[in-house]
Amino acid sequence: MQAVKTKVKPIKITLETEMDYFLKSIEDKVKDLSLKQQVLFAVLTCEKLLPNYIQFSNQEKWGSVEVLEEAIVMLYQYLQDIELNDAELDSIYEKIYDVSPHTEDFKGILTPFALDACSAIAESVEFLLSEDLSYLMNVVSIARDTVDMFVLESGDFEVSDEALEIKIEQNAFMQKEKKRQHDILDKLAGAEIDLPFISAMRELNNSSGEIIDLALIK
Repeated sequence: MQAVKTKVKPIKITLETEMDYFLKSIEDKVKDLSLKQQVLFAVLTCEKLLPNYIQFSNQEKWGSVEVLEEAIVMLYQYLQDIELNDAELDSIYEKIYDVSPHTEDFKGILTPFALDACSAIAESVEFLLSEDLSYLMNVVSIARDTVDMFVLESGDFEVSDEALEIKIEQNAFMQKEKKRQHDILDKLAGAEIDLPFISAMRELNNSSGEIIDLALIK
């Protein structure tokens, strides 16, 4: 007797499954890197998010860009074998918290983007303190969430649109950020972290342009 073939239903791709796939693909690459390579990946991502905080701070006349820049400098100091103790890292972590905007205090559209920048830098510091990969993956998620939020705020989307998730994933800014992360990780694999390499990676990181364009938000 011939077996009855069961028709396989197509899998509907959603934002959740797409995001899970993206995070898994990044984690697969990140976990094979050295700690220095991982920290460089984190700080490069933080530098992509920092301009969003700068715009917020300029608009609201609040916060401290210098604190976030100090934290980024400390991460680069670690990469150059400049000794950092836990007390220094704990101190900068607390400073980041103090200059992180609360959405209930600032109603402007830039607030959540600024908060994401603070969160990513804080998670990077926490990663250096703990060497727990989950903090690094939080940085990855924050960068992606920033782009997701930007796409929703800058586009004319209907919440009821069944294709909304796919449209977000196909947005040029989202595709660019995903490519940036994978390109950086591919370059990091097996690389020696020295000053010339760090400079080359920062140049590559900057070559993709702004992670988002806040001027496009209505």
